[in-house]
Amino acid sequence: MKKLYSLLLAFSFGISAVQAQYCSPSFLNGCFNWTNQHIEVGGIVWDNVDCSISDYTSTVGTMTKGVATDMIVTNGAWCGVGVWLDFNNDYTFSDDENLYHIYDAGDPQTYNFQITVPSTVSDGSYRMRVIAGWGTDCFDVTSTNGYGTCGEYQYGNFNDFTINVVSPASVNTVEESPLTIYPNPSNAICFVQADATLMGEHWCLMNAMGQVIEQSRFTQSLTEINTQKLTAGVYWLRVKGQGYVLIKE
Repeated sequence: MKKLYSLLLAFSFGISAVQAQYCSPSFLNGCFNWTNQHIEVGGIVWDNVDCSISDYTSTVGTMTKGVATDMIVTNGAWCGVGVWLDFNNDYTFSDDENLYHIYDAGDPQTYNFQITVPSTVSDGSYRMRVIAGWGTDCFDVTSTNGYGTCGEYQYGNFNDFTINVVSPASVNTVEESPLTIYPNPSNAICFVQADATLMGEHWCLMNAMGQVIEQSRFTQSLTEINTQKLTAGVYWLRVKGQGYVLIKE
């Protein structure tokens, strides 16, 4: 009897894991021109290819908690925008996880704004949802055209991405570190100043997805890195197992 109970318990856990997934909003009349067309945030630069595709969680950006991050959303046909981040990874987007919402009539309409991840959020990866809703800010419950991350809209679409949330404490300061990066943020060129203890050590520059962009060894105290070729976002300079933040504006 005990063996049967254990088997049933394991089966129940398996069912729960399968059911743990995000719900989706519906768009009665489809997307067509009522769609997100262009999104930039935390190093993500995304352009729409097919408005019926919503899962872009393989596209990863980085945000520092407690620090305002610039975001740009362009959508079409008089759509508002709503942005949420699932802070606790519970497969739901609650009202307090809404980072921004607005509606201004325009076709197309470009929204430039800032979003901030609360400093109480733990470092880690989280799902971001961006909704384009026709004639609504996607949040106000009084809207007859739809609202919420799983609501019923007249026209529009949504896109989900992944955001890596990091702590400001992960940025090494001059007093704490044998290495200094300046100017940081950088637009075109940045300099890495390393003290004598790092001579001969290997360094690599990685993007938010962990891909190596550039690598070499320290052969002199001042190393120049060309950031002009990089897209805007947060990058990691890895040296002797330590991570240093480099921001490209």
